[in-house]
Amino acid sequence: MDIIVKIYDLPPRVKAFTRANPDGSYTVILNAKMCRDGQIAAFNEELRHISGGDFDRIDRANIVERMRHVCGE
Repeated sequence: MDIIVKIYDLPPRVKAFTRANPDGSYTVILNAKMCRDGQIAAFNEELRHISGGDFDRIDRANIVERMRHVCGE
């Protein structure tokens, strides 16, 4: 599994988010405004979503979780 990591300035409430790519890889976007330890923790959380198959499941909890990350809550 390929994971591309990018670091961008995001709104302060958004720690990270992940995008599933058409080729089967994932892109994890980390907030550049966070400290290194915070970025590592956020990456590990996104990795848990990827390894847990969260992007393959369509259920209410998954939709709410994705919306929460996008909205930065």
